[in-house]
Amino acid sequence: MNTKQQKSVLVLVASNRRRGAEVFGEHLSRGLGDIGWEVDFVALQSVTSDRVVSASTLTDRGSLGRIDLGTVRSLRSRIRDTGPSVILANGGATLRYAIAARVGLRPNPVLAYASIGEPRYWIRSTRHARLQTFLHRRADLVLAVSDMTRTQLVDDLHVDAERIHVAHTGVAPAYFVDGGDPHEELRMVYLGSISDEKDPIGALDVVSGLRGSHDVMLRMIGDGPLAAEVKDYAREMVLDDVVEFTGPVEDVTPHLRWADVLILTSRTEGLPGAALEAGAASVPVVAFDVGGTSETMIDGTTGILVRERDTDTMVASIDALARDRQRLASMGEAARTFVAQNYTLETAITRYDAILDEAVTEARQR
Repeated sequence: MNTKQQKSVLVLVASNRRRGAEVFGEHLSRGLGDIGWEVDFVALQSVTSDRVVSASTLTDRGSLGRIDLGTVRSLRSRIRDTGPSVILANGGATLRYAIAARVGLRPNPVLAYASIGEPRYWIRSTRHARLQTFLHRRADLVLAVSDMTRTQLVDDLHVDAERIHVAHTGVAPAYFVDGGDPHEELRMVYLGSISDEKDPIGALDVVSGLRGSHDVMLRMIGDGPLAAEVKDYAREMVLDDVVEFTGPVEDVTPHLRWADVLILTSRTEGLPGAALEAGAASVPVVAFDVGGTSETMIDGTTGILVRERDTDTMVASIDALARDRQRLASMGEAARTFVAQNYTLETAITRYDAILDEAVTEARQR
């Protein structure tokens, strides 16, 4: 095995749609390439959108829910052509496709799986849990996005703890921007998918609870299957004049500069990238304490954690910050320092480099 083969990786994502896992996959691919890895960045599925990552795509089929043999063959051919020493599968369908594609390959690349969510949330049944346990055991190593994810992989899916490495995502330098100018109204931002797991309706309930006490504005950034329903709910709650729907945006930093606080009403999180991006921009976060959210902040110092689904307490917490703008500003400064010390993209790439390099070395020795 030559040096190039020892440092070559196929980074696999579910689609080329510009979402959290795919954007981090793009950043990671570039970062690993900059430090000497030969990188092939591949998406299973191509989507019709103006907002895509730079991955090569294998299929434009509408759904990859049931394993598609044509896509497996395309991925297998790609692996044979590029000869990676590691396949890094990033979340969701990528694990089962990578497992199927590398069956019988010689040499057989190391399979690393990045688990990016909260297993306890997305496991649907005992049968589904058994399937996921089977699939995770076919990976040579698992990279958990948070300590919480690691714990649930061990407790719920019985993945061998010794094969799991915690490897956080990281915030790119472009997100570290100065805060915006002071203003009278309280400006809140929601950043993420307009989907059930993020509970955008809950964010509107927070706005409604605050409106009687403060001049408030909410900017909702993102798109998703609940977009029409959420807009209808905003009209029903007579919030049209204080809620702005931007849809997906290419660059969130101007919106973070606009905001005083980010609200995170999610029902589940692996490690919320929105919270880290907000912190980098000196915007404190008020969030429900789900999944790995607590790992993205120091409660009471860089943001505020609220018991899951406790909308009244979230409203009260934001109300208190609105009445104490000095505390709000100091939280933002502390958040930026915390993210800079713990969650930079450079740190994440260094961590991935070390884990993948060790895995390749061990495989070569075997």
